[in-house]
Amino acid sequence: MCNLILRDRAANNIAAPTTQAMQEWGYVFNYCTIKPEADQLTLLKDKNWTLGRPGNHSPACTFLNTRMLIEPRPYGWTKKKANLMLRFHEYNSMNASGNKLSLDARSIALCVPAAGSDECVLSDVEAASYNVRNVLGGDDGFEPNDLCCQIDAASANDEDKDANSLTWTDNISIEDNLLTWDDEVKAMCYFVFKLDESTGKWTYVDNITTTSYDLSKHETGYYCVRAANMRGGLGAATKSVWYKKLDPYVLTISQTGDEMVDGKPYGWSTICLPFNARVPEEVTVYAATAHNSQSADDKVSDYLMTLTPVTVTDSLKGYVVYGPAGEHSFSPTSLTSGKPTILEGNATDAPLSALNIHCYVLADKNWGIGFYRFTGSYLAANRAWLPYSVVTDNMNESLSTNARAISFEIAPTSGISSVHYNTPLPDGIYTIDGKRVDSMTQQGVYVVRKNGKSSKIIRN
Repeated sequence: MCNLILRDRAANNIAAPTTQAMQEWGYVFNYCTIKPEADQLTLLKDKNWTLGRPGNHSPACTFLNTRMLIEPRPYGWTKKKANLMLRFHEYNSMNASGNKLSLDARSIALCVPAAGSDECVLSDVEAASYNVRNVLGGDDGFEPNDLCCQIDAASANDEDKDANSLTWTDNISIEDNLLTWDDEVKAMCYFVFKLDESTGKWTYVDNITTTSYDLSKHETGYYCVRAANMRGGLGAATKSVWYKKLDPYVLTISQTGDEMVDGKPYGWSTICLPFNARVPEEVTVYAATAHNSQSADDKVSDYLMTLTPVTVTDSLKGYVVYGPAGEHSFSPTSLTSGKPTILEGNATDAPLSALNIHCYVLADKNWGIGFYRFTGSYLAANRAWLPYSVVTDNMNESLSTNARAISFEIAPTSGISSVHYNTPLPDGIYTIDGKRVDSMTQQGVYVVRKNGKSSKIIRN
């Protein structure tokens, strides 16, 4: 199964076999396509070429199930050397549209064959004898059905598959920069190709024995994989897979107040990217929802949000980030978070004018880390905010100054929130939503400030 390319020239024919008489089989072309060179399309004419001519000895050449984009001379075969025992055959030839051609005019008479030469058009019974085992086998134990069978990808276009091939359930996919597929036990190795969009041709990239390939060092484009049989023959390619090369985004976290973990400075930030990204192992990223809600439809109504850890950030959505001070790389991924978040953001690498954008931004002020009303002129690049639209009207009114903030707790809370107060508040007793009270008369969690330090107390 291959392309046979014709060039416009005198005495144009495809084959000139010199087959020994004792050789049962000569050239056998099965499920091939005959076509002119791309730059010869307007030059090479129909019926201006032949399938073959005699060479020496007992020439043997057979064309089976061949698709001809241009047709040969009606008789099919031409002369060279007379009085040879010819074995020229043809069966089920098709035109460019895949319709069966009439072979009534085919003849080897012009070749002046020796008496006893074969008829050049095969019957159905004769054509059936042309199989992989008969043509390629022998008496030396070589098993072509096992070693030479084409391994065609299940996801390949049907027109690219060979009738005698083995189907490989490839399940090709891409995750992050990794192109992956399922193994085929009869494959010797796999070849990776990239589409050259300027020419429309597939170009070789690499060959490997594993079932995955890292594309991070390659460019954006379409990729596919072909399985090689034990003799190196390549089967039909998998479907093409689109790979978009994106550079990681580097988020710089600054220390928040005097926040320390294991002697290292830690801080809070937000992030909003134009692509899905994996969360680096050393940081924690949270999707935000209204207090005790798992939906992006519920509005904040009690000065509190619930933060849920995620391992992936979705494109164009906002998240809260907590981790060591320093730089952290968020690598592009094809995975999705699956967690709702009510935060939005500026998913560009340039500051965004805050004109007509009413929101709250993460800050460390009088009420500790939380979302405070934004009063600046520009919103930072790749950062997230909490829109007014996901906060109740009453809350928006009460948050009109920076005296209050929307705080957050980490899910699951197990009855204890993770509110951080990094800027000193006046000594006193506070409810979990930051409201100062005279005493702990009700059941719940309280934050007690004494001598500039905070502690959590559970009242049962």
